[in-house]
Amino acid sequence: MRHRTAALLVFVILASACGGTAESGPPEIVYGRGLCIECGMLITEERFSAAYRFDGEAKRFDDIGGMLLHGTESQELTSASDNVWVHDWESRTWLSADEAWFVIAEGLVTPMGYGIVGFADRAAADTYAAEKGGAVYTWNELFDLDIEEGRLTHEHEDDAQ
Repeated sequence: MRHRTAALLVFVILASACGGTAESGPPEIVYGRGLCIECGMLITEERFSAAYRFDGEAKRFDDIGGMLLHGTESQELTSASDNVWVHDWESRTWLSADEAWFVIAEGLVTPMGYGIVGFADRAAADTYAAEKGGAVYTWNELFDLDIEEGRLTHEHEDDAQ
């Protein structure tokens, strides 16, 4: 009887662990096959791709700006959202958006034209921003920007027009 109870306990623990990992961490993107939920285009470039999970559903994007637009318009993302990932520009590894540094530069060409890339390291982001004539932002600061299809502006820029 003890062996059955122990075996059942081990099974429950393993099943719980396996179930938890399926819903945590960045979702898999099959590059060249996966579609961006915002624009419907193929996601082909790791450096620009982003993703988040909302209510257990994986949302994948070909551009960080497209993710921000979709997430804010659908009210699925806030500046406090977790389960949001971007790629580090240099290593191309996933990193949590709240730990990333974002460079926005007008001349930076991204799939949907938002001109945003992520970095794991602040110094690398500062160097890249200086090279591209851009600025560095945190995840929270991105939500202070006015996000429109294909472009980002500061809210006060619209007021000046």
